[in-house]
Amino acid sequence: MKKAMAVLFLVVFALLLVGAIACTSMQDLERNSTENVVQETAGNLIYAKDHRVGLCFAFYHAGWYTGLMTEVPCEKVEHLLVNK
Repeated sequence: MKKAMAVLFLVVFALLLVGAIACTSMQDLERNSTENVVQETAGNLIYAKDHRVGLCFAFYHAGWYTGLMTEVPCEKVEHLLVNK
């Protein structure tokens, strides 16, 4: 009986260990995936200045899609402007 309990304990422990490793791997995969999305998004930003009003904007541009415009501080993106 003790032998059966020891084997059962080892099996349960092994399953928990495998589950923990799989969970950690999934978290790493999700974290890496999120980091990749952030890096890709940042790489697809275009900065432009509207000289009529003196404001700078960031545009998200990926392939055929351009959208998601927001105002940004001109002094922070001066070196990145496409229309200096």
